[in-house]
Amino acid sequence: LYSDYVSNKTNLRDVLSHRTGLGTFSGDVIWYKSDLSPKEIIMSASHLEQAYSFRNGYGYSNLMFITAGEVISSVTGKPWYQYVKSTFFEPLDMNRTVTSTNQLKSMRNVASPHKTINGKVVPIDWVNWDGMSAAGGIISSVHDMSLWLKLQLNHGIIDRDTIFTETAQNIMWTPHNNFTVSKSESEFYGRNFSGYGLGWGLNEYQNRKVVTHSGGYDGMFSRVTLVPSENLGIVILTNSMTSIGSWLVYDIMDAYFGKSMRNWNKFGLISQEKGDNAFNQRIDDQIAKRIKNTKPNYPTSDYIGEYYSDFYGTIKVEMQKGKLRLTFPRAKKLNATLEHWHYDTYQINWDEVHAWFSFGTVQFIADNQGKVNRIRFDIPNDDIFFEEIRAQKVK
Repeated sequence: LYSDYVSNKTNLRDVLSHRTGLGTFSGDVIWYKSDLSPKEIIMSASHLEQAYSFRNGYGYSNLMFITAGEVISSVTGKPWYQYVKSTFFEPLDMNRTVTSTNQLKSMRNVASPHKTINGKVVPIDWVNWDGMSAAGGIISSVHDMSLWLKLQLNHGIIDRDTIFTETAQNIMWTPHNNFTVSKSESEFYGRNFSGYGLGWGLNEYQNRKVVTHSGGYDGMFSRVTLVPSENLGIVILTNSMTSIGSWLVYDIMDAYFGKSMRNWNKFGLISQEKGDNAFNQRIDDQIAKRIKNTKPNYPTSDYIGEYYSDFYGTIKVEMQKGKLRLTFPRAKKLNATLEHWHYDTYQINWDEVHAWFSFGTVQFIADNQGKVNRIRFDIPNDDIFFEEIRAQKVK
């Protein structure tokens, strides 16, 4: 990680409760649509900046879940996906649960991911997440996930077999990272505590402990929630990128508890609209800053070349068939054509549709001698942080 001390002191509880000092989603750009192996992804973490003090904050880290997957491999001698298949999927008869999009090719009745483009919900392609699959690569169904929830509610026992002990579950369901509960949050949810265990979010609703987690994939969101005291398990899978699952789960709990706290459907719609508007405003603000009728300060040939980031690797700017091209040798699905925006900034016109982002620019920056020597990305989104790529021109 960012220091030898933290690297040497970090343990699995730090990894699984997101208290290593890395910011939320920091480093996700390294694996997104790339062909990097899990080990290559993990090694890149040493180049990420510290966001808060070690063990004194929270930053949801997919890189740390990838690390946990490699720990499974090291301890058991099996790849993590083989271990979870033999340990969980097969004993539970989770026959429609897989760990790679490659396995979907032989399956029928598979949902398609969707994205909203220009106000219209449209299907998009499945994206392979094999490199980071330990963090978010499990693809399942409501039926299979219900079997998983039953195991959780039965404290790790299926039939007469103990898959994991109740002691282990208590450790997972104990807060290892505690969050401050604001007065408004307490009043709104009836919540007196909030935290993160080992791979589980923990909080309170209507005086009951809630164990929960969400998931996000290109074109699909999910929500799993357990209320152990009520023997209640809820799984919501959506093949679109909306927050409906987060609010629907409260509606279901209200109905089950027999006490309605509020109109969650109305609140969810308002919340989704606010989120969408805020995201669109970021893009609108970026577009509004464009200065029209400008010209580049340097000839196109000055932009062409190889740019290198210790964190990310090589990015190329090339001339192909008369067009300026941005190419990613380790993530070819991110390749794009560059179109002049203003001065030394170019708009990125992606070759493919991407779920988490659409509009973006890349700026070419020169040194004091007037030589273009680095690039800077500005691609508004909430997960894939291209600004973490600080690439210097090397050729």
